[in-house]
Amino acid sequence: MSGAGFILAINLFVAGLLAAAFMAVAMHGDRCRPARWLALSYLIGMVYLGVEFSVPAFENARPVVVASFATMLAATIAFNVGVARRYEVTPPWAPMLAFLVVASAIVYFAQDLPRQSFPRMLAYQLPYAVMQLIAVGIALVSRRRRDRFDWMLVCLLLVSALQFASKPLIAHALGGWGANPQAYLQSNYAMMSQSLGTIFAIAIALLMLVVLVRDVLAEATALSETDALSKLLNRGGFQRHADLAMLEAARQGRPVA
Repeated sequence: MSGAGFILAINLFVAGLLAAAFMAVAMHGDRCRPARWLALSYLIGMVYLGVEFSVPAFENARPVVVASFATMLAATIAFNVGVARRYEVTPPWAPMLAFLVVASAIVYFAQDLPRQSFPRMLAYQLPYAVMQLIAVGIALVSRRRRDRFDWMLVCLLLVSALQFASKPLIAHALGGWGANPQAYLQSNYAMMSQSLGTIFAIAIALLMLVVLVRDVLAEATALSETDALSKLLNRGGFQRHADLAMLEAARQGRPVA
């Protein structure tokens, strides 16, 4: 097995772990239902990795390459839906699905171009960057209050979009992405591309897990401090909020009673 193939196998294992982690989070509270979409995203990612492994087995790799591309793009759509659910934004279903169809068609016909041509590489990688930018837009248009973790997620998605857009340049710098689809996993570019994919997939997933687990804790805290019937703070909740108010008043030098 080549180095890129070994990393691809690791990615398959990591995607399964992340899917299981998101499913576990999805079972804890209504606010973590978006985790189901994120779990689906990484499950579809496992299918994509399986298709990538199968490419060398086909003499005519064009349909398999398009299937691989479309599967990965579908995984990013599921991820974007999860982000939209988390930030209480209506998922842009129609634009994303239309983009999936158009981008898959472009990749199909782009395979008639010379394999190492820049437009062909760009046709394959740019749609992934666009999907990451859509996730950024979803997080930014949300009316929910954003904290440092939300801004970290936005920044990480922007960097991820940049690495997708730069992959054609990386491929040229490393001597291309194989003489044919069957030779892709033997190229230096494949090892670099799969390594970057692993890094960003884990980083984004871990940050989303932090955001979702924080939501679970916030929901649990609210339930423990609120009377179920009147929805008013109970004694413990009142005490905690009163202590915070006293500390804030003391910090600002305001009298409080």
